[in-house]
Amino acid sequence: PPSVIVRQLPDGQGFFVAGSAFMQPFTCPYPADAASAVVAGLVGSYGQRHATNFCFHGAAVEIQGMTFLVPAVYRAGKSGLVMALRRLGCTVLSDDAVIYDPDLNELKSFGMPVRLRADFPQVCSESLREFISAHTLHAGKRYIFVDAQTAGHSRKLAGFLFLKRNGAS
Repeated sequence: PPSVIVRQLPDGQGFFVAGSAFMQPFTCPYPADAASAVVAGLVGSYGQRHATNFCFHGAAVEIQGMTFLVPAVYRAGKSGLVMALRRLGCTVLSDDAVIYDPDLNELKSFGMPVRLRADFPQVCSESLREFISAHTLHAGKRYIFVDAQTAGHSRKLAGFLFLKRNGAS
């Protein structure tokens, strides 16, 4: 069976998404959201097919030759963090989903653009806003997709970074 199924809703007002990596089918209002769901489904499916691997909802970034996993919940700031680090010259593996292979102690990524909330540039520094603008691949109603040169990578895991945010997200 296919890993992910996407169909446009009969009324043309969104997309139906289902797949083995999702707990239940759901709908997405915009094409960019459906594309993101396909990516999440494919990463999850990869994790399911490689039973000794773990799929993390998190970012991964290489800082001075050491690769760190940043596990975090939705809207915790993973994408903003990796964009700020990318602007400083760090290598971004992923901003959202990473596979960990414990047998090799490696993180694996799949080379997807970074997805930022459309309002993120309004709350970041001017220099980061300029960097994002210069590397934007697509800007939609809800998300901006940014080229962070996230070619598929496998890197040894050096450690974890944990985000702590004050106040509401």
